[in-house]
Amino acid sequence: MSGISQNSSLSITSTNSSHGGNASFPFFNFSSFVIPEDSLLPEPLPNPVIDTFLVLYMLIILLALLGNVPVIIIIGCVKQIRSVTDVFILSLAVSDLMIATLNMPFHLHFIVANEWLTGGKTGEFLCKFTTYIQGVTVVSSILTLLVIAIDRYVVICNHKIAGKLHTKKSAYIYLCAVWIISLCALSPHLVFQCLDTRVKVRRVGSFLILDGFGFLCAEFYPNDYGSKLYTAFTYGFLYILPVIIMAYTYGKIAHRLWIHPPIGDILENPLHHQRVVLPKKKIIKVMIVVFLAFTILWLPFFTFSLYAEFAETKDTTFRIKMAVLKLIGYSNCCVNPIIYTFLNKNFQQEVLQLFCKNRVMKINVQTTLGSTNTRTETIRKSKF
Repeated sequence: MSGISQNSSLSITSTNSSHGGNASFPFFNFSSFVIPEDSLLPEPLPNPVIDTFLVLYMLIILLALLGNVPVIIIIGCVKQIRSVTDVFILSLAVSDLMIATLNMPFHLHFIVANEWLTGGKTGEFLCKFTTYIQGVTVVSSILTLLVIAIDRYVVICNHKIAGKLHTKKSAYIYLCAVWIISLCALSPHLVFQCLDTRVKVRRVGSFLILDGFGFLCAEFYPNDYGSKLYTAFTYGFLYILPVIIMAYTYGKIAHRLWIHPPIGDILENPLHHQRVVLPKKKIIKVMIVVFLAFTILWLPFFTFSLYAEFAETKDTTFRIKMAVLKLIGYSNCCVNPIIYTFLNKNFQQEVLQLFCKNRVMKINVQTTLGSTNTRTETIRKSKF
């Protein structure tokens, strides 16, 4: 999932010059001195491309901080009335914040500097850690979304067992399982993600100049079979399968709420049925949009990673394509708070209260996501 393989290097080719038509290095005769392709650092990206990435990365990081920090504070400050859905949303916010702070800055440095920021034990640790954290947070996000979808499905379509499964205690157990699975499933990065010393080469006119050494953080599997197997496992079981399950559960939920609601409940007490169904519809609308945003934004990166692993093409634009697709995936870490803001009035009010002196107001608890009881009282309102 790192997007960098040991073969993504710059190939040295001869150029026409007054010195026999060969590029040369200081103190070396290029005609007899050859540097293997996998010993070179990648070719630097054009300056306009670097500037564009710099602006977009900084914008996403800033929006992720401004969006997810309030989500964490809001849920943390209303702990006594936190719903099951709030617990899951908190996990998503933490994952997004970790991507923005523990992964994106290091990847941005590599794009700008064209080499890993340092060597030695510190560089080796950061190489493994940042790549590992990226995978763990992305997988934990998709598994958390999966748990939310299943939880909503149980509450709406199988309410007989909802009382046992839809509890805060169960929610914490589910989240622990999500993070344990994520930590274990991405553990190969701690083994095969390594720091490699590469030769830095820069072009000056028709000459290729040896410019010292740099470091590259890349995946080094003992064989191609292992790399292909793990990539296929990640794509199939940690992305596609959860997406299929979520699509099915939200389809069943939508059918139950909008297309074919229980006739008995409607005929027996229409007003009560409407009060119960309305908040559930609000929850589902928000969570479906969050699910679609995650799926759409990360689909190009996962799919292209799988294609690149099995196609074995030496495309000179591979690095920039992978960087663009990864940036699209990274943008998801600032999207969720935007979705909450536009689709949930409670979150809008909580954000306003967070920056206002008067944070206590009279509310209708029916508007709180996950609640079906209607009563008016003076309390601090839950975000969901």
